[in-house]
Amino acid sequence: MKTLALIMTILASETIASAQNVGGLPPSSVVRPVTIQHVTVTSRRDFAATIREFEKQLGTFDPEALKPLGEPNPDLEQIKAKVEAMAGRSGFMRFGGIHKFGDLVTLAGQPAGKANRYVIGNPLIALQMVRHKLGVGLYVPLSILIWEDDGGVTHLEYDLPSSLLDQFDHPDVRKVALMLDQKLSALIGSSAGL
Repeated sequence: MKTLALIMTILASETIASAQNVGGLPPSSVVRPVTIQHVTVTSRRDFAATIREFEKQLGTFDPEALKPLGEPNPDLEQIKAKVEAMAGRSGFMRFGGIHKFGDLVTLAGQPAGKANRYVIGNPLIALQMVRHKLGVGLYVPLSILIWEDDGGVTHLEYDLPSSLLDQFDHPDVRKVALMLDQKLSALIGSSAGL
């Protein structure tokens, strides 16, 4: 009976230890909670008009502009100028294609919806933060979801950059993140017709 009790105690302590290891992370991992502010804006425009307004304010990132960074003695000013020229009037550019999540729901047997996810940012703005804290690179570029609900109302959703980046507790990162909040708010507001 003592042997059974000892085995049960060992199993219980292993279960507790594995439960404390969040998500099976290595023992040396540091896990801390982060509070994120999620923003949802209701558009005054329909889905197509919201998308049109949003996209016309964005530039498009061309990764070819950064290729010279891998060469000896790259002309950094020329590279920066090329990246600056990619930004749209919002100061942001789109990275990659548009992810049409509305089409994805057909896999669940539902009719296709209207939902586009965009990855947007500006490498020169990101540089102002990652040079202080490389971990910022997990959160830039930013994600924006524009979708239409069952009632035909269009919404724009995103996580507030300053709330994503506040975890880095660095004054220079915070300053740029607050500027991103304003730029993103202006882009979303004008796209939504507010």
